[in-house]
Formats: sequence, C-alpha cells, structure tokens
Amino acid sequence: VAFGKSVTYLATLPQSSAAVMASSSTSSARDSFTMRTPVFILEKASALCQSDGAFYAAVPSGRGGRSSVWTSSDKGEHWRNLTPEGLPPFEIFGISAGSGFVYLATRDDAQGGIWRGDAAGTWKRIRADRFARSVAVNPAVPGHVYATFGDHPYHDGAIGSGVAESGDGGETWQAANDATLTCLNVNCVAPDPFCRSAVWVGTSGNSVFYGTRSAPGDEKGKSR
Repeated sequence: VAFGKSVTYLATLPQSSAAVMASSSTSSARDSFTMRTPVFILEKASALCQSDGAFYAAVPSGRGGRSSVWTSSDKGEHWRNLTPEGLPPFEIFGISAGSGFVYLATRDDAQGGIWRGDAAGTWKRIRADRFARSVAVNPAVPGHVYATFGDHPYHDGAIGSGVAESGDGGETWQAANDATLTCLNVNCVAPDPFCRSAVWVGTSGNSVFYGTRSAPGDEKGKSR
C-alpha cells in the first residue's frame, strides 16, 4: 500500500470494510477534524482511542514532565484526568482500551514498554521495551492485544522488534512477525474490525502492511 514514507497513526473505519485512515510525515488530514473542548487535550494529544462509548487521550507535558491520561464520555466535550500519582514520567506514544483496561505504549530508557491500568487506578508494566510505539486492543476478541516497537531515531538502519501480540490481556506475549513484514521499525497497528484475525501495520519508512494472524480461539491463521 503506497502512503507516503513514514506512517505514524492508523485507524480503521467501521463504516466501510475497505477503509483505513492513516497519517504520515508527508500528508495530513487535520482539516477533516472538529476540535472539542477543552482544546488542549486534542491539540496536544500524542495518542487517542475510543472504547465502549468513551474516548481516551494521552497528553505529553513537555521535557522532563509527566504525560497524562484523560477520558471523555461525552464525545470530547468534557475530559477527566485518569493519571495516578505513581505513574512514571515517560513519553506516551500509544493508547488503547477494552475489557475494562487502558493500555499505554511508552518510551523511556528505564520504564518504557506497555503499561496496563484498571478502573481502580492501578497501573502495571506488562512488557518492557524502551522503544514501544503503539498498542491496540482487538475489539472482536477479549484479551487480544497488539503492540508495536520501533528503534532509536538516529540509527541509520531501520531495526526494531516489530509486532507482538497477547491473548491474555498482556500477561504473556509472542512475536507476530514473519518474512513478509520487511520493516520491523513499526509505528502503529490497527485491528481490522471486519476480520477478527486481520491487522493493519504502519512502518517507519516502508509504508503500510496488511496481514492475518491467529486470533485466540481460532484453529489457525496466516500472515501475508
């Protein structure tokens, strides 16, 4: 799929089985969005997701500060801060929610990786990786979570650990890469809402890939 050079975010559209929205360093769809109040949440958000009628946003606070996590249940008109005092001061690159949990993809030398929070405000790092880039809950399969990982921005080669998946809400993980995913410096991932075992993957420098994986409960799957 040709879409610029470096794809940063992906979102599947439930209105059409063939529609995927992507943002990249060479194109923008900013004019198609309507800003909600308070404006600073969506203007500065580093990540945004929706689950069960609620929106979740990650907002960076600047160098040396602590990113914050917000939620809205009225389509972005009002926002509530979910950030606990004990959350480390990392950068949040991705956010997803489902089955009662909020997941964060964070970048930090000491505390980076995939974090999971519950309704009680308890947060736990469930996968360590200082270059975590995105996380996505599969809405069709309870407990099925994808995560992607990038690389240091100043490396000449595009290396990284690619895509990982979990079938138990992040307690255990396995690699979801094969030879057809030719770039493992992966920025973003979006499950296909019309196929429980299919996923869209956006890479840094090698555009978008689409493949199928074995979803928990399926007898078999394949990557392509």
